[in-house]
Amino acid sequence: SDAGSNGITVTSHIIAAPSIGKKTAARLTRVGVFTIGDLLEADADALAEEIGQRHIPADVIRDWQDQTRLKLALPHLRVHDVQILVGAGVRNVPDLAAASARELLNAALEFAETPGALRIIKPEHAPTSDEVDEWIEAGRSAA
Repeated sequence: SDAGSNGITVTSHIIAAPSIGKKTAARLTRVGVFTIGDLLEADADALAEEIGQRHIPADVIRDWQDQTRLKLALPHLRVHDVQILVGAGVRNVPDLAAASARELLNAALEFAETPGALRIIKPEHAPTSDEVDEWIEAGRSAA
């Protein structure tokens, strides 16, 4: 089924997952992770060991899995939205639906200033309170 122009499905190629670029996709396919479904079903600790790259530990893989689950559940969110959410500690739709807008905005802005965030979002794309309200509303609609 077509998930729309920005939608992904569990059968989408791994390169469609948030945070997965060409190099990482190549590393993942070498260890048998070809689709988003493969990524979501993988044991993060075992996968990190198989990949054998110090900069791809299990906690990074868990972030990718949670970003991907959020993107699947809330397809209209942009990739950097789900990256910010996970970076801010919101790892699933129920957490998003229950989030306090002020606390989430503060956590998102704090994350936006970290070196990891600066690789994915420009400072001028730091989340606004309106965006955070939209994310929470989306979470509540999907919960």
